[in-house]
Amino acid sequence: MPSTRMTSESETLTQVPPGAPRVSVCVVADGDPTHLSKLLAALDSQSLGSDEYEIIVVENGSSDSTRSLLSDFASKSRAALRIVRNDSPAEMATALDQAWKAALAPLMAFIEPRFTPASGWLFAGIERLQRRPHVGYGLLLTQPGQEDRSGFLWNRYFDDSWQRRRFTTANLFCRRADLIAAGGWSSNIAGGTIDLVSRIVANTEATPAFIRNAVVYHDIDDTPLKKRLVRTLTQPFPPASVSRRVLAGGLFWQTVDWQALLALLGLVGILRDRRLIFLAVPWLHHRTCVLPLCDGPKRRWAVLPGVFVMDLLAVVGAARGASARSGQLVL
Repeated sequence: MPSTRMTSESETLTQVPPGAPRVSVCVVADGDPTHLSKLLAALDSQSLGSDEYEIIVVENGSSDSTRSLLSDFASKSRAALRIVRNDSPAEMATALDQAWKAALAPLMAFIEPRFTPASGWLFAGIERLQRRPHVGYGLLLTQPGQEDRSGFLWNRYFDDSWQRRRFTTANLFCRRADLIAAGGWSSNIAGGTIDLVSRIVANTEATPAFIRNAVVYHDIDDTPLKKRLVRTLTQPFPPASVSRRVLAGGLFWQTVDWQALLALLGLVGILRDRRLIFLAVPWLHHRTCVLPLCDGPKRRWAVLPGVFVMDLLAVVGAARGASARSGQLVL
């Protein structure tokens, strides 16, 4: 009599059915049908063939208008649309895991309803991940025509994404197998996306990669600057284990972070020893010669106080496990 072998959940999730798309786009609806409508229209205009991708939307306790929008879109969408419904809102980590577990493709692309991808977004992401095992993050740019709404300096700082590691569900690519190996978001709800990426890198062969051509646009947040600063600085600290892994792993730290901390130490220590001001030299050189945010020497020096504050806020964000690089001040 033949023996019967039980299939584990992990094995089931790893299996890719015949005819599966190349990539699954995972979205958790936030209850705003206006944003979701723009996102779905942009996803329908992707340069990939209609059979090369699918869209998974988690209705996380969504409104009737959102359900009506999804029903209408499903009838005319080029790509397959599948919906996971939660009658009441679940934790974001749980909803994100629901999305990728319902997907069929070996590669996952995560985006949020408030963001709009360029037409080549999916192609750029999967082309990079199919060459080598990566967990990738794309370029976040201000929506065309809105550049002046948050000020030149803020836009220039955050749009220079190649210098910042913005691991966020607004523009994230990873492999299904790596999500399984890391246990998804729900294995550590408090850790967030940065913790997930840390666990993927620690437990798999995947390495972090910036995918410059995977462009996603965001609207400028009209919230007053003071409230945005408070929102960034009052985020809850992640568990100690997450902080240690993030800080020790060095995944989210850039050269300019350490330079900014040295500059701060020099400014504080100048009261005791003026020679300590030389600790600020590496940061000053970086922000005036290596990676300036303005053209022209006078402007570069004029904006340094503001750039210094933003660099320190980015350090605070990285230490908290939810970086200012993911757009907390701008998006």
